[in-house]
Amino acid sequence: MNVWDDDPHSGGVKIPEKIKEKTKKRIINYAEKHYTGKYTRIDVRYKTHFCYIDAYVEAFVPEDYNTSFFSETREERIERLYNTPTHLCRMRYKGNEEKWTLAFYTYSHNKIVEEIRGYRKQHTDKYDNDLDKIFEALKKSEKESGKKYVNFEPKLLLKKTCSY
Repeated sequence: MNVWDDDPHSGGVKIPEKIKEKTKKRIINYAEKHYTGKYTRIDVRYKTHFCYIDAYVEAFVPEDYNTSFFSETREERIERLYNTPTHLCRMRYKGNEEKWTLAFYTYSHNKIVEEIRGYRKQHTDKYDNDLDKIFEALKKSEKESGKKYVNFEPKLLLKKTCSY
């Protein structure tokens, strides 16, 4: 079995207009039912096989907002924050409107992770997703490199000399 068959980070098909409309209604209805009062509006947008969901919230700026720390007035800050979305998630459409993959947005996301996943997939495909073949190739690469690798051999435990 291919370990990447259900990879939520790859694949997908273009979302038909009819599915886009139904999905947006489902998302808005769910938000209204479960999160009313926690957002001012929900934005659902699409790009090829992705559905992006953003929320907008009421901007909070204290009355004693100090403009000397920022390059905007209190009113400008309220306006900017009011129009800045909170990215919630991205759904990937794979051809079944009842089965999407879901990725939550993280503000600490490091773009390099996606790149590493791509290299990992190429590497595992090269060895037919066989862990034994992958391990053998890594050991061969270590040997051929001529570099010294640290080997953490298991340590022997000393015999217990006293009793508790």
